Amino acid sequence: MIAAAALAVLLVHGATSAQPPGAGEVKHPIWVSSWGSVPAGLGTMERMVLLPGDFRPFAQSESVNAEDLARRLRAIPPGRRAVLINRYCHSFWGQRADQAEAGGRAFPTPWPDAAIKEIAKDWPRILHLLKYCGGEIDLLVGDFEEWGRLSTWWATDAQIEALRADPRWNEPRYGLPPLSQLLGDIASLSASSIRSPGSAGTYMRWNSAMGRYAAGAMNVALWEPAVATFPKIIGCNYQGQRSMDRPAPEGNGHQQPQDNVFGNAASPSLYGEVSSIVNLFIDPADPSRIAWTGQARVKRTPWHSFLMCQQQARSCVRGAPTVPLIPWIAHLSYEGDSAGQSIVSFPRDPRCYDENVRHVALLGTPTFLWWRSMEVPPEPDTSRLDGLISGINARTLGRIEEPADVAPISFLGEVVVSGGRRHDGRWIWRVTASPEVASLREVGTGREWTPTAETLGFWVETAEKVAPKWEVARRRDPSEPSLARPVKPAPPP
Repeated sequence: MIAAAALAVLLVHGATSAQPPGAGEVKHPIWVSSWGSVPAGLGTMERMVLLPGDFRPFAQSESVNAEDLARRLRAIPPGRRAVLINRYCHSFWGQRADQAEAGGRAFPTPWPDAAIKEIAKDWPRILHLLKYCGGEIDLLVGDFEEWGRLSTWWATDAQIEALRADPRWNEPRYGLPPLSQLLGDIASLSASSIRSPGSAGTYMRWNSAMGRYAAGAMNVALWEPAVATFPKIIGCNYQGQRSMDRPAPEGNGHQQPQDNVFGNAASPSLYGEVSSIVNLFIDPADPSRIAWTGQARVKRTPWHSFLMCQQQARSCVRGAPTVPLIPWIAHLSYEGDSAGQSIVSFPRDPRCYDENVRHVALLGTPTFLWWRSMEVPPEPDTSRLDGLISGINARTLGRIEEPADVAPISFLGEVVVSGGRRHDGRWIWRVTASPEVASLREVGTGREWTPTAETLGFWVETAEKVAPKWEVARRRDPSEPSLARPVKPAPPP
């Protein structure tokens, strides 16, 4: 049996073919844009610059010092100048002028036309002043979540009926057809039928349409002025993605299709939440999917947190292969923000957290957005993530140019293989075993590899697009002690 470190060296550096000129040089290194502070001297991480203020249409809002903003951006290396535009998080939905009325009550709508006009008096001016002061933006980051009040999880029957009675229901907006047309045959169903989880996916079609309208409004108000000012800019919003092709289940088990990309990049949340999906079943006919009946279930384990993230990331790339993947990940000690429940299991086995980041990088991720609770000290999580990303860049030689496989994976699987083509034309692969696997065996050669307390996987490099094939040789006996080294969970935000 070959030890983990020795086998990794053998596989990655084994003689396969001559290296092309420039091989080994890292180009376009993968990096991390951090929500929170970053200690000085870390090579892969930069903190986002916050666009200050809480802009409220028809109200007095804090002004922005464009000169100071430009100065802060000039201090960041080109390519990593990220701006978090939470100034507008509360600007869009719920403004009185945009509401729909019914029965003496007013409701938020997906048509924030008045809000967009007010934003147009603020945001373009900031952009022009910023550019005049010598500032540049490479990455525009949004954390707009309030549009969720339009989904069936929050919208009431009365609100849905008010929207359908509004004249705007039959009018196009934001480059999209009218909602009545977008919803098709479910547009005339009762609100209760639309909101029912057992109604053949109608609730998901409603949510998808609302997501498209929300993204459309944000693109008109924020993205179009930004890209007009900074043509090379990349933009994304939390949970904005195009995942219409075999959408992956989220933490509650809903296999929700989405087409709500803000800007030009997908930005799923890959925190590893395993919430009420534990009450459903792994589909026996297709174990990459979730069903109402069955035998096996997704569990709150580090491995299933890993699998959930991989499903969601692959779904985004599968649905939009030409759109950059810029996902959110959380700090290692994050357990989730469900009261009384630890719905993210990565702190119980940091090896699964590490493997998640490695595999997502192989899908072509250029940048990770890193959320860290302000109550959590930056160390040791920050330096640890910096080392992890540095190690990935050493193997991938920077951003992967073509992912090898974005097909759904089985929730019953015990081995996951991901790979991608590097800029030097070679293929780099990551083979990862479940913590319940004691050893893997390579198909064809019979050689074995054993996980360690440090890692659950290893790298393989090939000249051609030929995925390595490994199978479970032996599962860990329940009486054997776990090799996992848990970290102390952080307090909930």
